[in-house]
Amino acid sequence: MKTSLATADSFVGANQNEIDARRAATRLRNLLRINALFSTATGLAAVAGGGPVADLLGVDQVWVVRALGAGLVLFAGVVFVVSGLRMSLLRPASLAVSVGDLGWVAATLATFALGWLSPAGVAVMASTGVIVLGFGIAQLRARAAVARSIGASMVDFDEVPPVEIATFDEPAAVTAEQLWPVTIDHEQSP
Repeated sequence: MKTSLATADSFVGANQNEIDARRAATRLRNLLRINALFSTATGLAAVAGGGPVADLLGVDQVWVVRALGAGLVLFAGVVFVVSGLRMSLLRPASLAVSVGDLGWVAATLATFALGWLSPAGVAVMASTGVIVLGFGIAQLRARAAVARSIGASMVDFDEVPPVEIATFDEPAAVTAEQLWPVTIDHEQSP
């Protein structure tokens, strides 16, 4: 038997449309968190390895690579904060993050057109650009799903901190009804 903790029956007072809206919001938040982790990793690599990264990219100015890396780390911090915002702020802020991601892709394409990078630099930046483009598109799609789900549910949840939905589909020897009391009261046992 598969047990899902996030069902209309087990989420107190929620209808299925509200659960769908919360799942869509959780997906958007998770995409933003992954984006923040990727931006942190690439930014720290550029800051810590400024010289070798500049050589790989074919850029003479190490300070430019380090400055871009520091900017990515700052961007990552902002994206992480955005991922935890209440719904009324999450939707516009996540749009700004996605626009920033698409701006990164456009700037990367401009460096290609201007011939500023070595062939290895083009390969590295093209790979990075594809990943960033994927984040931007996925975030825009998740944002649209949030808007559709909220419209369908006709609810406006704007809690701080936001309630997120996690679904676990693992075989369980107990029913959702038996598991729910344990989930909400950690002092009980099944």
